[in-house]
Amino acid sequence: MKKIVLGLMLLSPVSFADNLSFVGADYFRISGFGESVDGYRLSAMNVFSGKTAVGLSYIRVSENGVSADVTALNADYAFGSFNDGSFYIGGSVQDSDAGSDAGVAIGYAKISGEGLDFNVSVAHVDGESALGVVLRGPLGDSGLGWNLGASTDGDLSSQSAGINFKF
Repeated sequence: MKKIVLGLMLLSPVSFADNLSFVGADYFRISGFGESVDGYRLSAMNVFSGKTAVGLSYIRVSENGVSADVTALNADYAFGSFNDGSFYIGGSVQDSDAGSDAGVAIGYAKISGEGLDFNVSVAHVDGESALGVVLRGPLGDSGLGWNLGASTDGDLSSQSAGINFKF
């Protein structure tokens, strides 16, 4: 199933004229309760016709030889157009070493691949709500870009910084 979803997300934009795709790699850090762990995130996202965004992420963190993996699939539906900026509602499923969880999110995002893109959201997973912010911008005209992200539920927080490629 994961291979099918990834294959659909990585389809050429020629197949769907109004689609936008990103692949990325980030440094990822989670901290809370006096502890922190570092790792990385690999991600892919496709925005279909400016209305529906589907993303797949793999996160690996480790500390003192102990590691944890999380795979997440999310889908968001814009009430307007992600190209111009829109409120949206979404759902997600996460699978980790500790088990699986489903979540919902509401937010406002501009995902056009032109200029500064952003996403501000509130997600609710496993009885906890978290506020998240992501910024994405271009590095020249090659499709290469940067991204920064942060989220917190009051106890745990995460930060990420990385690069992405738009096609």
